[in-house]
Amino acid sequence: MSDADPQLTGQRAPVVIDSPFDSLYQGIQCGSLRLAVSYRWARSILESFDETPVPKAPLWLAGATAVDGQVRPIIDIALLIDPAFVRDTPRQSMHLLLGGADGGDLRDPPMALLFDGMPQQLRDEGLTSLEQFTIPDALAPFVELTVSSPRGETYYVIDIAKLADRLASELSTL
Repeated sequence: MSDADPQLTGQRAPVVIDSPFDSLYQGIQCGSLRLAVSYRWARSILESFDETPVPKAPLWLAGATAVDGQVRPIIDIALLIDPAFVRDTPRQSMHLLLGGADGGDLRDPPMALLFDGMPQQLRDEGLTSLEQFTIPDALAPFVELTVSSPRGETYYVIDIAKLADRLASELSTL
């Protein structure tokens, strides 16, 4: 027999979130770039993964991986920005940020972003327009705005749908 108050049995306390979900970002390091994506897009992080090469693909399409029965392209944004980029981090120390919806929603495309280092949760308290930043030309079409970390580091917020459009455009010419 339980000593629980019968009036409280089966009741649930509301969860109070001090920041709306839309104001959260997942920050990652891609080479020398600090990038952020919306928590609405980000689903999980893989510390180890199998990678299958994609023949004739652009260099920045690092391969593909199957997760939960769905094949996701692996995007290496550092190579998109600089095709001559050479990583200091061994491939087995890299991680994948998985995101997107199942079912092919083009506004929420399923992809995996290759990154090194540790991910960081960011809030939009430090959102800034792009006017004061020098963004690499190859990255500029995909950047919406910036967000700052608690340590004052600037992260570029990536428009994932635009990145997916670029990938589809390049693959369509193969």
